Amino acid sequence: MKKLTRRVGASSLAHVASWALALGLVALIAFDVAKAIRVFTSNPAALSLPEAPARATDRQSIKSPLQNYQMFGSIERAGEEADKVPVQENVPETNLTLSLLGIIAGIDGQLSGAIVTDDKGNTGYFRVGETLPGDAELIRVEPDRIFLRRNGQYEALSFEGRDEDGKKRPAIAEPVKQPDSNVKTTDTNHPAELG
Repeated sequence: MKKLTRRVGASSLAHVASWALALGLVALIAFDVAKAIRVFTSNPAALSLPEAPARATDRQSIKSPLQNYQMFGSIERAGEEADKVPVQENVPETNLTLSLLGIIAGIDGQLSGAIVTDDKGNTGYFRVGETLPGDAELIRVEPDRIFLRRNGQYEALSFEGRDEDGKKRPAIAEPVKQPDSNVKTTDTNHPAELG
């Protein structure tokens, strides 16, 4: 019998604890509801809906200050400075001891750049607007040369190569003319294959 009373006592204790927990939760919910009712009854403006904003007749009057801030730059073309560079063929070559190794031409002039090395072997990538060795600013990139501004004067730096005589020449190759389709090519190394 003692075992039976112990079981009943333990189960009733668990039952009482669960009821006490449920009653505590109900009391907390009732307290929160009462607090919410008190807030709404003491401030009638909290229950009313906000008035609809007046319609603006002028489009400018509804602009926010955030719309005036140009987060991604102005609408003007970013490469505008590049258009001011003279594109005549008579822009003098720079006398700086720089060599043009490569270019990266972007759609937008500001995204273009050049790989340039100096006479000491220092090589770097320079974007439009950056300063190269010799205090020359890179201001424009073309497929075969770049334009620099140094001391207010425009100069060009072209790709270079060497002739058989050792003279500098542009490294741009002339387009190769393709032979006509009806002309037979000859192979002097294998004359037996000619037919």
